Amino acid sequence: MLEKGVDRDIFISFRIRLARNLKNYPFVNRAPSQILKEIKDRIKKAINKIPFFNDFWRIDPESLDPIEKGILAEERWISFGFACAEHPRYLFLSPSKSMSIMVNEEDHLRLQFFTSENGKERRKYLEKIIEIDRLLEKELPFAVSMKWGYLTACPTNLGTGLRVSVCLHLPALGLTGRIREIAKRWEKEGWEIRGIFGEGTPGAGNLFQITNRYTLGWSEEEILEGLEKKEKEIKEEELVLRAWLLKEGRIEWEDKFMRALALLRFAPKLNTYEALEYLSILWLASVFGIINLIEDESMKKLFLDIQPFHLQRRKGRTLTPVERDILRAEYIRERLFRQVGNA
Repeated sequence: MLEKGVDRDIFISFRIRLARNLKNYPFVNRAPSQILKEIKDRIKKAINKIPFFNDFWRIDPESLDPIEKGILAEERWISFGFACAEHPRYLFLSPSKSMSIMVNEEDHLRLQFFTSENGKERRKYLEKIIEIDRLLEKELPFAVSMKWGYLTACPTNLGTGLRVSVCLHLPALGLTGRIREIAKRWEKEGWEIRGIFGEGTPGAGNLFQITNRYTLGWSEEEILEGLEKKEKEIKEEELVLRAWLLKEGRIEWEDKFMRALALLRFAPKLNTYEALEYLSILWLASVFGIINLIEDESMKKLFLDIQPFHLQRRKGRTLTPVERDILRAEYIRERLFRQVGNA
């Protein structure tokens, strides 16, 4: 029988994102640099008129070095595409780092709220992002159609332009491959399961995003309610599989655990993907009570701290892939095994 608290590691973060484009301007991927600069300047001018944004940090990505841009992307305040782009773009970031606005990412405007707190604040975030959208719409003419709703660069965002997502740690579903079956089934229902860094990325460390595939035909409230329903559904499937791993699948599970323990403790170098995979297994073992491990919040931070740009910031310089892999293995041993009891 699984004990109370076996789901404490599942929830990682919640995000709500809104896409908007300006009327009478081409989408970002079709606009020349001069037009994108005009869009950027027009949006900056509009936002500067709105008191809500007075204390926001104003960041020109071109003023940041590659490591700083990579840090923002790994922390999910911007996308990697936005970080690497060379066209005119801009970033507004709240001091609390709960909200960011990307100007000229895939769409002219992308607003998002992001939180690692799991509570009843989600509707407040939804209400706030709708309120901010209305403030912006008073200053900017958004591209909208009576038939299709808000017009976006990607057809899947037509309609409300709203995407909501949760990032979850689902090791039992990931290790057994069951996550792929669920993802295939959910596609037909309008929901998508993707990797931690978005569309097309693998579920490294058994971290998966659940998000709506479409926005057309659903109201904002329906999208949020649908997400919460799917989150509850997949959490229940994860817990059932965890119970199975401790009984029928125990030998296979213990084999994976002991291999992960040995590699994390002794491997001289680890790439990002394998490090996250092994850490995920040890985290689950901690939840099972098999091993004494650092607390859950510290583990979540460790998942982020071993990302490539975070490691380079720690070292204070650009590192080669091999140097990063060596530093990552050293850092994990330093952070983890000085506190691990007997397995």
